[in-house]
Amino acid sequence: MRKVFVTDMDDVIVELADAWVRHLNFHYRTKVQIEDLTSWGMSEMFPTLTSEEIYSVLSKPEFWQGVKAKEGSPEVLQKLIDEDYEVYICTATSYNNLQVKVINCLLKYCPWVTNHHIICCHNKGLIKCDYIVDDYPPNFRGSDAITFLMDRPWNKNCDEQLYDFRVHSMQEVYDIIKELEMISDEQT
Repeated sequence: MRKVFVTDMDDVIVELADAWVRHLNFHYRTKVQIEDLTSWGMSEMFPTLTSEEIYSVLSKPEFWQGVKAKEGSPEVLQKLIDEDYEVYICTATSYNNLQVKVINCLLKYCPWVTNHHIICCHNKGLIKCDYIVDDYPPNFRGSDAITFLMDRPWNKNCDEQLYDFRVHSMQEVYDIIKELEMISDEQT
């Protein structure tokens, strides 16, 4: 039976927060550093900006065209596909921004993606899968999958009981999966 691998897009496959902070700092002359993001609330980190100023950029194609891939993530996803895993990208993004972000960013790094590979969902615990990667621990609630928390400044102090493994790259996720599967094969 094929293993099902689910991954978040933002700050797992691509470096959204880095691009977003750079954009806001440049356009509004602020000086927030990515390390300052101790929670995912961008409004908290940019209290002098309106919600419109903070979030409107997410609907702009030119912004997404400048968002870079997280090092190694697209290559690891391709490797999983080549090894016959079912790979899905699950994003909690607003459906209003989904098309612009997929067309102008995700497809550049993961050209194999079709509408069958994308899930738009906040409660990722509803998804039946073997492995799931995210940067926001509450997204794991209710999941029976092996969970991987992508290390980011806003999740440094989260409850370790919310995830199985804290990782720093998709390659690290891949290595742990291979080790877990090797141990499982040895036990059967």
